[in-house]
Amino acid sequence: MPDPSLAQKTLRIMRVLHAALLLAAVLYVLLPLLVIKGAMHPPDAVIPLAFGMSALPALGVALFYRRRFVQPASEALCANPDDAAAAGRWRQGVLISLVCCESVVLFGLALRFIGGSWNLCAIFYVVGIFLMLAWVPRLELPPT
Repeated sequence: MPDPSLAQKTLRIMRVLHAALLLAAVLYVLLPLLVIKGAMHPPDAVIPLAFGMSALPALGVALFYRRRFVQPASEALCANPDDAAAAGRWRQGVLISLVCCESVVLFGLALRFIGGSWNLCAIFYVVGIFLMLAWVPRLELPPT
């Protein structure tokens, strides 16, 4: 069996990290069910708006890294699977974009803990988890 290329090793590592971050995001949805007992006082109307406005830059950073790092590095790795610089840029872009998606889920968790409704918090949960599922780490590598 031939040794896997650097790109294949990097892809495997990033898929494990992706699975861990996705599992954490799902657990963040379940955590308030286990911790919060009884009714909570809803926050002022400006708090959810502030959380939403704070989550938008995180999504912008995620999109920036996907376009600026992941796509070009992915193309470079398809041409040369052992390009260490491209593998590093790809790994950096994927990880930062996934962490930004995770932060959106964490905004929903924080909002839930300060009394936000499930319907409101679900917006943050769904957006973060949807983008994490849409951005599964993948590379189209030539066969070894």
